[in-house]
Amino acid sequence: VGAFSSVIIILQTFNVCCQVPPSVLH
Repeated sequence: VGAFSSVIIILQTFNVCCQVPPSVLH
């Protein structure tokens, strides 16, 4: 369950990063 939760958290973080414009990350 811990590994599955970690994957979900990573996917959610990846989605947030994709929604944020690259200019903000730099």
